[in-house]
Amino acid sequence: MPSSRSTTLLYALRLIVLLGIAGMLLQACEPGRVYENYQAVGKDWSWDEAARFEVDIPDTSALYNLYIGLRHEANYGYMNCWLRIRTILPSGDTTVNRLDIALAEPDGTWLGQCAVDLCTQRELIGDRRRFPEPGTYVFELEQDMRENPLPGIRDIGIRIERLGIE
Repeated sequence: MPSSRSTTLLYALRLIVLLGIAGMLLQACEPGRVYENYQAVGKDWSWDEAARFEVDIPDTSALYNLYIGLRHEANYGYMNCWLRIRTILPSGDTTVNRLDIALAEPDGTWLGQCAVDLCTQRELIGDRRRFPEPGTYVFELEQDMRENPLPGIRDIGIRIERLGIE
């Protein structure tokens, strides 16, 4: 008769295998996705509260698309959101860009997908881009609107898709 310890170990191993298979199946649904993550920015997003994302990019020969994702309340008071994006390369070199993410049409219709009181907008900001060096890239996103703190933004995120080699 097996001991309770060996039975527990057997169940744990089965669970690990099942989770691994589930992870592979989920990855297969979006084969080009290298990274996607959102971070909550709180009820009011302050200028000094950067969302930080660390992404490992091993293949510098491939082309990638880079997206910014933004979730906002349906009563958000602006048609856009200005962001400051700091990119830190594996070598430590840093670039800073300012980007305007459009969230609504001129008539006020939200551009993203809305469900009840929350809208999600994803914007392509890097089309067919190559990363210059392999390693871990750090992306820091800060709100750069005139209003501080900025109410109505809930989450900010990035998504990186590998397109292939050309």
